[in-house]
Amino acid sequence: MLRAVLSIACLLPAAMVYGCREQTPANPGVAMKDRPGERQLLAGEAAPGGEAVKSAESKERNRTVIAYYFHRTIRCHSCLTIEAWSREAVERFFSQFMADGRLVWLALNIDRAENGGFVEDFQLDTSTLVVADIRSGKCVRWKKPARVWELIGDEAAFTQYVQDEISRYLQSE
Repeated sequence: MLRAVLSIACLLPAAMVYGCREQTPANPGVAMKDRPGERQLLAGEAAPGGEAVKSAESKERNRTVIAYYFHRTIRCHSCLTIEAWSREAVERFFSQFMADGRLVWLALNIDRAENGGFVEDFQLDTSTLVVADIRSGKCVRWKKPARVWELIGDEAAFTQYVQDEISRYLQSE
């Protein structure tokens, strides 16, 4: 009995960490279905996180870049770190883009029923950063910057990588 309990106690953390690893390459060609969160964001109403897009410029251009961090209810240290460093990179380096609505940060729990559709849309199998280009209410392209897992030990390199990935989406027309 003690052996079984010890085996489970040792295997459970290993399974949680393994489950947090990014394994699926980004597939930007997959179209995303409408989600209430995007419709609200593009309409300038409250987003799931309580934020609103109020930009006249974004409404004129009809374009928003969304930096999503998808996570599960139970998260490992690496998942929490990726979210914190990604959020900090977005808020620190793109504050003007966020203020005028060209960029939105959303952290969503994919274990919640209302967010479950994102799993299929973005081919999610773990906690993941996704950068999505939303135009006229449709996701026209998206990417899962997979190197965040490789850079988890180097905050400066991680931050630069996330900044570069988001910049590419903001600069493209």
